Amino acid sequence: MKRLIYLIEKAGDIKLILFLFLLQFVVHVKYSNYPPVGFHLWRQTMGLSVARNFYEEGMNILKPRLDSRGELTGITGMEFPVVNYLIAVSYKIFGLNDITPRYIILLFSLVAIAYSYLFFKLLFGGKLYGFVASFFLIFSPLFCYYSFVVMPEVPSLSFLFVSLYHLKLWEGSSRAYHLILSLFFLSFSALIKVNSLISLPFFFFLLYKKRGLDFKNLFFVFLSVALVAGWYFYARYLSYTYKNFDFRLSPNLTHDIDEILNSTKRIFIQWLPELYINYAQFIFFLLGIYIGLKFKSRYGDVLNFVFLYGVGLIFYMIMFYPALYWHDYYMVASLPFLISICVVGFKFFISDILEGEATFFKKVLRYVLSFALILVPVLGSIRGLSRFEVGLKSMPGELLTLESHLDEVIPDRNSLVIVCCDESPSVYLYFAHRKGWSITDKVSESKFIEMIDKGAKYLICDDRGFEEREDIKRHLEKISEYGRFNVFRLKK
Repeated sequence: MKRLIYLIEKAGDIKLILFLFLLQFVVHVKYSNYPPVGFHLWRQTMGLSVARNFYEEGMNILKPRLDSRGELTGITGMEFPVVNYLIAVSYKIFGLNDITPRYIILLFSLVAIAYSYLFFKLLFGGKLYGFVASFFLIFSPLFCYYSFVVMPEVPSLSFLFVSLYHLKLWEGSSRAYHLILSLFFLSFSALIKVNSLISLPFFFFLLYKKRGLDFKNLFFVFLSVALVAGWYFYARYLSYTYKNFDFRLSPNLTHDIDEILNSTKRIFIQWLPELYINYAQFIFFLLGIYIGLKFKSRYGDVLNFVFLYGVGLIFYMIMFYPALYWHDYYMVASLPFLISICVVGFKFFISDILEGEATFFKKVLRYVLSFALILVPVLGSIRGLSRFEVGLKSMPGELLTLESHLDEVIPDRNSLVIVCCDESPSVYLYFAHRKGWSITDKVSESKFIEMIDKGAKYLICDDRGFEEREDIKRHLEKISEYGRFNVFRLKK
């Protein structure tokens, strides 16, 4: 262990970062040509449909469009769609494919890894801790999975780490351009995913510590937040104007005690040690909490960051608490907080347990924590990457080739379709590469007829119960069968 620590401390920053990049690539390369699969497939296909519609219908970044649109335009309000736009640009260059979207997200993850290294190196005062923090990040199952699927969480996290790095540089140098860059990247991060604003308490603390919250600096902060707020007001305007509300743009508060208790159990007992950080990292997390509380003065700057980032995180969690039960990706923004605590535990392991007199208790801790470090990449990659494996196995094979079959039986791609039964608004429409409505088997006959009146020409369905409903069956004329899917022409 001491030999490895020596090698890390002697290596240059560039070499360490490139090694971390190599780790990230090796972990994910197997899944490069996977179609969108895995946990939260509905959210992946929503983002991919926006990218594909930029590519096919127009590259106006201010007018993102979804496939789930009925007879309307599909324009909707969402987070600033820069990730979707970059994927559309890649489609312009390479054509529609499954590989380039994944590598665009991977490139963002490399930015997150590099700047997490640089930020934690400054925060903890040594490249060893920057390296270990980024190592922990790579093998957080949450990061491991979302750094290779088309969702905005990791791109947002990457800009957040850039912002935090420049904020620490500003703290050490007082050069105004570092503060401006920090706020710029914070704004960009929050435009992609607004939960990055949980870092604001830490911003205000450093502003007060350095300049006593002077007017000029407060103005820059206000300008940054106003830019973010302006986009989300515009996004709500798009949703209400074009009547598409598929993206959540508001907090989700709850007063249901059962919902709160269930969410608490899943978040803190199940997902915190298993998914947010893996079980091996969780040992360092618990040690970090204990050491942080016992030796507060030794970890002053780090604990300031942990506390203030934690304040923002608590406020954010209160606003979205019930949603966290289902949407684990909401907690990607918590990783700077969680990893900081893990690194506190690691730093104590290096400075106190590996050094000094080797008592029996210390020897036991050395073996336990050394073994835990070895398990970090094993447990993290298995838990994170299993979502790709399980997702592909559980996906019906004909869904992946449904588009080519529909091209034969419905050659007019402009024909509006209804897909059933897809609980999400996006999965079946995305794989069918069609526009229209996504419904469940609970839809009423009157609503179904209304869709036909609005221009729906075909039904693509995998639910035999829905097809056999007497009030629905008389509106269907079967034209094709493909695996679990039946295709019908619609009639009044």
